[in-house]
Amino acid sequence: MLQIYSRTPNPGPAFIEKYKAYLANFGYDPSKIKDTPQDCEVMSNSQLAAMMSMPGMQKALTNEFPDLELKRSVQFNPFTGVFDTLKKLLELYFK
Repeated sequence: MLQIYSRTPNPGPAFIEKYKAYLANFGYDPSKIKDTPQDCEVMSNSQLAAMMSMPGMQKALTNEFPDLELKRSVQFNPFTGVFDTLKKLLELYFK
């Protein structure tokens, strides 16, 4: 997955096209880069506090992951995509 970020809210289509062209220089096909919403939804402090107090949020923010209780060892292949790796982990977990 490839994402283009801007520190400026709603940088506009010229910004996006500029960086799509820049990425083309590195071999990415600009026609395959999908646009996504550029702004996060606005939340009140109480909504944000409620979200941050959800179970597991603190562990997620500190990169602590729950024990998956896998039955077998996991071997990672650097030539496999992230989606394929996650799919295999789920298969192991539910066996």
